[in-house]
Order: sequence, then structure tokens, then C-alpha cells
Amino acid sequence: MCSVVRPRILLIDDDPNVREVLGHLLASFGCDVHTAPEGTSGLVRFAEGSWDLVLVDVVMPAVSGWVVVETIRRKPSPPSIVLLTGMNEPAVMQRARKWRLPVLIKPFREEALRAIVATALPPPSSSLPPDPICARCSKPVRSGGFIETAVGEVVHIGCHSQQLQLDLLDQGGPGPPRR
Repeated sequence: MCSVVRPRILLIDDDPNVREVLGHLLASFGCDVHTAPEGTSGLVRFAEGSWDLVLVDVVMPAVSGWVVVETIRRKPSPPSIVLLTGMNEPAVMQRARKWRLPVLIKPFREEALRAIVATALPPPSSSLPPDPICARCSKPVRSGGFIETAVGEVVHIGCHSQQLQLDLLDQGGPGPPRR
């Protein structure tokens, strides 16, 4: 699921067993996982780097997961956040829905974790070069849908090929003689 560029995930949970098990599972998915044992240290850890995803427990001593979420969301371009909770209570679920946060209810299966992480992570950035721009209409030209002319222009095959053939003929290029 997590490949090439390893997504950075911050896991904030006061239960050491949850941190250990989730840390191993997320690492097995190919993610770069860092942990914090409670909200305050989680926010300090959050400030140390850029994160693709933050998994945060709702109920923790001193600083709750809700406070962590509020603090993170005040930052420019906050990462995706997933709530972890053992409380399948209507008030928690309503607040999570209102805040548009996915919730993973403990205990959960590996497949549920994998699915929610895959959904919450931003799509991987492409290392492919951008599509060339058509010299005739200035629109992007999708892969395979262009030709490069003798003078180095990149143009759409479909919408400009007939004009190119005429241009080539006018320049004495290949093709049947013009009438």
C-alpha cells in the first residue's frame, strides 16, 4: 500500500500496546511511523516535521485527542487525521462526523486499519514529467496523442494532423503532390 516514498505517519496514543502493535502494522504497510505517548508530546512531535497522516487517540491524559486535532487543523496545510477510540458512543461519532474525521474503533482488524490509512493518505505524487503543451491550441497533450513536427512543435494528432500534412506539402515535404 505505502510504496516508493514512504508516507510519514504520526501515531499519538497513550496505550503503549496500541503504539507498539499499530507501529509494527503501519511499518509492515511500508510507512515511516513515529509515535508519541500523549497529546502534549504528540504536538511537539508534530511540530518537528511534515506528516502525511496523524492517527490520534480521543481519550488521553492532560491533552485530549480533540485538542490535538484542533491544534493541528489551525496549521497551514494540515495533514489527514484519523481518530482512534475505544468509545463507540453516539456523542463521539457525532462530533467526528461534524469535524469530518474518520474513526477507527478499537479493537479493529488489520484490514480496517489498512483501508482507513489508504483512504486517508494523500495520493502519491507523480514523478512523471508533465504532459507537453500543444503549440497550436495551448492545451495539454496526453501521452501518445501528439506528434513533434520537423520544426520541433508538439501538436495534437487528432485536431491538427490534417493541417500539418498541408503544411508539409507546402514546404515540399513527403506526401502526394497537391492539386
